[in-house]
Amino acid sequence: MLDWNDVIIWQIISAFIGTMMIALTFLLIIITRKKKELAYHIVGVYPLMDDYDYHRGKININFDRKKIEYITVINLKIINTGNIPILENDFIEPILIDFGNDAEIIDIIKELKPSNMKIKLSHTKNSINLLPILLNGSDSIFLKILLNNYKYSYDNLMITTRIIDIKKIKDITKKQTFIQEMIES
Repeated sequence: MLDWNDVIIWQIISAFIGTMMIALTFLLIIITRKKKELAYHIVGVYPLMDDYDYHRGKININFDRKKIEYITVINLKIINTGNIPILENDFIEPILIDFGNDAEIIDIIKELKPSNMKIKLSHTKNSINLLPILLNGSDSIFLKILLNNYKYSYDNLMITTRIIDIKKIKDITKKQTFIQEMIES
């Protein structure tokens, strides 16, 4: 015969198992839900010559017969971090990467994942336009950008776009915690 202590223990075990099953259900819903998301990651910013070198006048750099004043390389990655494709038709505005009024783009090197992806890129003196393209889940575009007269800060680098069902392109340069991602979703 069962006494009251055995009954209480089994009730506690049953309540714990039930709670765990509910938590597991919610976790599976969160993990498997479809989300459309685009992000960028500033992999690195590398000034190749600092103010000290430039103002001392000991280093002179020319590119295509043009004097370079302050040269910087930015490695930037744009990634579909969602689990559904972003279609060309989803773009309302292309991806715009603006480096501010003083910057001058000298050269752009592209690496694509997958390598057979074709992108259309145009640029002005200080900004890059990435025209609409199909981006499947985890597809990425890696850009190595050589800039003249650019000093990196969050104030003079703007990356914007308008895509259906995406509020904004996320900056994942500083990785967010799981809880921060859930709050923003």
